[in-house]
Amino acid sequence: MKHLFLIIFICSFWACNFKKDNAVSKIKNPNPEKVIQEKLSGKEVVAELEKLGYFNLTNESELDTVKSDFQKAYTDLNFFQGPMRGETLNFMDNRYLWGRL
Repeated sequence: MKHLFLIIFICSFWACNFKKDNAVSKIKNPNPEKVIQEKLSGKEVVAELEKLGYFNLTNESELDTVKSDFQKAYTDLNFFQGPMRGETLNFMDNRYLWGRL
């Protein structure tokens, strides 16, 4: 009985190891010479958004705050989260509207 249990254990271990080797071979990059583009920094993203005119709806007095918060949110959190005015649901970049119109 102990031999049967040992054989079953060895076979299951071998099968799992075989599947692991197959999975790794499928993940390999087929073209290792191709350079993978690195993630942009928050500063670079804000610069590109500025070129595209994204901040054209933002008040001049709040422009620096909005840009720095976009940059920080993208660098730290990996997504955009613009600043809000105080405890309200009004965003400083004037792209989003909350409430009744």
